[in-house]
Amino acid sequence: MNRSSVRVLMLLNHFHVGGTETYTLSLTRELLRQGTKVVIAGQEGQMAPRFRHLGCPVYILSDVRMAPLWNPWQKTWQYNPRESRQLRNIILRENIDLIHAHEVSIALSVKEIVHEKRIPLVFTVHGQYYNASDIKRIARTASAVISVSPPIQDWLKNNGMESRLIPNGIDTREFHFDAESSETRLHHQIPPDAVVVLYAARLTWKKGQIAKQFVEACGRLKKESFPHLHAVIVGDGSQTSEIKKEIRKIQYPQSPFIHLLGSREDMPRLYSMSDGVVGTGRVALEAMACRRPVIAAGCEGLLGLVTPESHEEAWNGYFGDHRAEEPCTVQGLLREMEKLLLITRMKERERLTEQGYIFICDRFHNPGVADRIRKLYLQLVNAHVQKHTP
Repeated sequence: MNRSSVRVLMLLNHFHVGGTETYTLSLTRELLRQGTKVVIAGQEGQMAPRFRHLGCPVYILSDVRMAPLWNPWQKTWQYNPRESRQLRNIILRENIDLIHAHEVSIALSVKEIVHEKRIPLVFTVHGQYYNASDIKRIARTASAVISVSPPIQDWLKNNGMESRLIPNGIDTREFHFDAESSETRLHHQIPPDAVVVLYAARLTWKKGQIAKQFVEACGRLKKESFPHLHAVIVGDGSQTSEIKKEIRKIQYPQSPFIHLLGSREDMPRLYSMSDGVVGTGRVALEAMACRRPVIAAGCEGLLGLVTPESHEEAWNGYFGDHRAEEPCTVQGLLREMEKLLLITRMKERERLTEQGYIFICDRFHNPGVADRIRKLYLQLVNAHVQKHTP
């Protein structure tokens, strides 16, 4: 007889603030609403209290010795026996039917358990920053691989791996325009009549470089065209100190106009207080759900100001994060931010934001995305039970 519900172990490397973690939080919240039993495990991080607030079991892999094992010579993640033992105990204690892993190192830690206990494994590929050989090691064990964008699906296929395309789900109950955003400006000492542009990302690798370009472009915009401009950068990472140096070069301490806020969990309010958002991937989706104009700029390049006419192009490149024709440069950001700021007083702005919101609801509505994943879980578990039942 087919199962009508399953117990899922959701695996993250850690509970830090980031797109993968926010995606997993939204997905888990909706799966719980739809009746799926979910258990979550990962190393400690700033978002752990929000996961605990969901009301499902949350396990903290807190021992620093359980950090993922990176082999610098082979440039690949290695099996971690300590982490694997702890996860094995969780799987047995919680009577887990299926594992859904979201990052390479944690997925490798359950490979042997999946084989030994005959538990289906689902692995979601969130970016192209992984080593393809690591993904192949996981795909050989996984019952299903999920791609979050068309370029990732193409990349996997070019490397000999099939996947199911299921986009990020956006919870519009969480990400919506916040009418109290004027108070948020006041809290951050931003004048009510300021023009505000926000950049949000993890400040590492290429996204950290874009943050530096954003700082330079904002400095030039304020000097040449928009004297009331204020810029907000949300995120943290290895390049934070370099970005602070760039900010100090172009503003006086007594009159700051670039605000580096670090990692934040009040993103709907921060999006809402801005006149436009520069970002990629999930940041772009969340900002559009909050009815903000978006400039798509990501690891693969600059798409520019997102319009209804470019929605499909934006999705097919995941807003510049997984595919783009134009590299991201200071001049390109300057051009697109000028374009964005010049429409803030025109009806075109309303067209962009309303059509963007409709696009999010039609394509990335969280209940619909979660339902597709829930049905995938049931399909895999029932097929697994039938295969291994005498």
